[in-house]
Order: sequence, then C-alpha cells, then structure tokens
Amino acid sequence: MKKIKAFLTALIMFALVVVLVHFAGAKRLEHIGEGFGTWISTYKDLSYSAISKNIDKDTVLMLGSSEFQHGKSENYHPTQIFRDLNMDVMCVGAAYNQCLSHAITLGSVEDKLKSKKVFLILSPSWFEKQGVKKEAFPVRFSESQYMALLQNKNISKDLKKKIGNRVEELLVKAPNMQENVKKYNKALLYSNKDWIDKLYFYIRKAFLGEKESININTVWKSTGEKEYKDYKAKHKGGMPNWDEIIKDSDKKYETAATNNPFHIRNRIYNKKFKPVLEVQKNSMVKREFWRDSPEYKDLDLFLQVCKERNIDLEVILLPMNGYWYDYTGFTAKERDKLPGQIQEVLDKYKIKLVSYFNNDYNVGFLEDAFHPAGKGWAIINEKAYRFFSGKDK
Repeated sequence: MKKIKAFLTALIMFALVVVLVHFAGAKRLEHIGEGFGTWISTYKDLSYSAISKNIDKDTVLMLGSSEFQHGKSENYHPTQIFRDLNMDVMCVGAAYNQCLSHAITLGSVEDKLKSKKVFLILSPSWFEKQGVKKEAFPVRFSESQYMALLQNKNISKDLKKKIGNRVEELLVKAPNMQENVKKYNKALLYSNKDWIDKLYFYIRKAFLGEKESININTVWKSTGEKEYKDYKAKHKGGMPNWDEIIKDSDKKYETAATNNPFHIRNRIYNKKFKPVLEVQKNSMVKREFWRDSPEYKDLDLFLQVCKERNIDLEVILLPMNGYWYDYTGFTAKERDKLPGQIQEVLDKYKIKLVSYFNNDYNVGFLEDAFHPAGKGWAIINEKAYRFFSGKDK
C-alpha cells in the first residue's frame, strides 16, 4: 500500500508539471509547412507530433542515417534538390538511426502518410556483427513515436510485441527509459493490464507532447526557419539536370580530394583518417559481414510494418570506399557478401534491392568511407525523384 501511495503521489506531481508546462509553455506545435520536412534536425526526427503534423497529402518519406548531415549546404544534397523541385519530402535520419528506429517512426506515422511512399537508404555500417549498438540505440529512440506505434490500431499486436521486446532488449544501457517502455508495453500490449501503468502512459504522453512543442518551436524559429528563408532567396526552381550535377560535382571533387590515395575529401582525410593511418593498416583482415547480425532481423521488422500497411517501398544500399577498406584489409571478396545477404531478407517481401555497392571504386561517389559526395547524391536523388514521382518505369 505504501508503494502505491508513493507512486500515486509522484504521479500526481508529474501531472501537475504537465499542466504547468502546458499553460506556461510556448506556442503549441502546429503545421509548419514548406521547408520543415527537409530540415535536418534531431528535434524533428524524435518528435511524433512534429512529423505527423507536417505530413500533407503529397508528403513522401526518405529515411536514412548520418549521410543527411553531410553536405547540407551544397546543391546536390536532398534538402536542396527536393526544395528546388517543390517536392514534399520528409527526411528522417542522423547518426545511429538504423532499421529498428525507422520501423518505429514509420509505424507511428504511416496512417498520416497518404502517398504510402517510403525511400529507405541502408548504410553498410549498420550490418556489423552486433547490429545497432546498445549504447547508441537510446540516442535515436523516440518515446513519443513508440507510444504512437503502440496506439496505432493498423499495426498488429503481434508485430508490436516483437518490436517491443527488441526495444526493451536494446535499452539495457538506458534503464530509466527501459523501465518506461516496460510500463507502456504492459499497459497496451498485454492482457494483465495495470491501470496505474496506463495512467502513467497517458500523463507521460501529454508531458512529452508539451516538451516537444516547446523545443521544436524554439529550435525551428532560431535555426530551421532562417535556414529555409535564406535558401529561398537563392531558389532557382526547375527540374535538376542530373548529368550536369554529376559533372559539376566531379569538377569540384577533383580539387577537394586529390592529395590522398583513398580519394577522400581532404578536410575529412586530414582530420579523421591521416592520424590513424598506421593503426588502420590491415586492421580489418578478419572483418566480415556476418549473416547472423541482429540488423537483418531489425530490417525484417521494418519490412513487416511495410507489408501490414501496404507501403510502397524503395530500398537502396550505399557503397563503401574500396580504396580505404582494401588498405584496412577488409577485402572486396568479403565486402561483396553484403548485398546478397540483404536481398535474402527482401526476397521474403518480393522487394528488389537497389544496390550502389559496385560504386566502391567510383571516385566522387563517396566523400569518406561511406557518406555520399556530390556524384553519389545526384545518382541517389534521381532514383528517389523517379520513385516519388512515379516516373521510375
């Protein structure tokens, strides 16, 4: 009884905080409109309300990871290309986003996504032996999106349980968050529901909604809105000439990455690669893409969400820098196993992988070990444009 009283007291105090935040807080988050989807921001990515309230009838979803954070100011980046095209693309992705976090995001907002079009960019770095790192997963885990997934009646309870079990497993390094998820799962997924857990779920959901409103409104006004206004001032409009973008990026890349044998952009090479050259030589001779990586099962969970909701999905795979990985001893023979292993998972859902893996020696496709440079982004964005616009045939 004492424990229940203590819990209820804490719950009441928590509810009071929610109320105070609501009445003392900033303007509530509403539909922001153009430019918001291509705003690269962790605040946006981790907020269910931010994404769901900014999905319109023509919005399409582009999911990836750290590549969205590279080259944002250059004209080949998706944030620039799709603004030029006036195409409503919602980009979600940053370092440590992998298949499971994207399954949660998609499962939370798919009922708002009228187009049902999703473009998933897979990075080879996801498919390490351990899969997503337990230290990294909490950084890209969104409580508000997970709550929305649990409440999405369009997703089967069986699939929610599979995702829930995996989330609990991966939050072992974030015990407070893990405990919250266990409460949410008990409250919404299982028959032995506890009314206290359910009450906690709804109060916590209200608190997170208020917190996200304040954070996103503040950050959008201070950075995102200004970035978009500055961009519109140099807006050229019209259809990109993909061939011209590739030629232009090649010219720029010749001057940006000519002083090292790995064809890595010089500023990145000098900062991150040159200092570790001796240590990295032949350091990966035993490395391989293990078929039992948990990432394949996480990819399968993502694909199950797509199947249950009839998502029109395009999956692409980025290449690796062959010059660099040859130097480390991670051979082309071992690297080349990855596309086939991913295709095995996709085959269950009759999806064909669009693999750019054979661009591992294509100078200018990547700017470092596996992030796209100008040529790479131009090729990827043309594929995305044709998929989103239905001109892929």
